[in-house]
Amino acid sequence: MNTPVYASNLGCREALRSPEGDSKMSTEANTALVRRLYAEVMGKGNMTEADALLSTEYVEHLPVPTPGREGLKQLVMMVLGAFPDIHPTVEDAVAEGDRVAVRIVARGTHQHAFMGIPASGKAVEWKEMHIYRVVGGKIVVRRCAG
Repeated sequence: MNTPVYASNLGCREALRSPEGDSKMSTEANTALVRRLYAEVMGKGNMTEADALLSTEYVEHLPVPTPGREGLKQLVMMVLGAFPDIHPTVEDAVAEGDRVAVRIVARGTHQHAFMGIPASGKAVEWKEMHIYRVVGGKIVVRRCAG
């Protein structure tokens, strides 16, 4: 049996393994959960929703160190502080089993300093790809996919 391997944008190769999976959630429900993460948490800073969507065991595998659920919440607040009008849009979502892969585009205005970069007042746009793992109706892993 071959385990799928995904390459991150850092050139790392890591396997996403799920021997047992989560047969109780449909791919549609898992995709809706990830879409809610972008709409409510990443776009609006709704941290109550973050607690509802993210497992207490949540793990991030991203270039920016964000340890666990609390780290992600801090990162979201930092981004929203610098880009208060940020609007992340899920352009594509593909799901299979307990995995949801998304391609997003985030657009906003650089209104306050971000990671030492002074506010420019300019419109910004960036693109990301992530693979999520959902177990028991909660997101447990997010990996950078490209």
